[in-house]
Amino acid sequence: MGYKCHRYGDTRVCGATTVVIGQSTVTIDGKLWAVKGDTNTHSSGALINSTGTSVTINGIPIIVHGPDHASADDLCIPVGEPHCDPYTSDGATNTVCY
Repeated sequence: MGYKCHRYGDTRVCGATTVVIGQSTVTIDGKLWAVKGDTNTHSSGALINSTGTSVTINGIPIIVHGPDHASADDLCIPVGEPHCDPYTSDGATNTVCY
């Protein structure tokens, strides 16, 4: 079965999209693959490898839409959820991991 690979520009539950800052070489379907620590377009919201995957890029765990969770972004206060855990809500349609 597998999980969708989460990438640059893929959506989060809060309406933001992921900004890949942790790696610049591995792409999935033409977009950079997200890794642990990548932020979102609402600022902050660092992704957490919460699905427990062991695949890495340059030693950094990859992110999949399992979903993988995230730390709060800059809209958590005052807006609240879903900005307090802006986890992945989408990923590659043609490529899965695991």
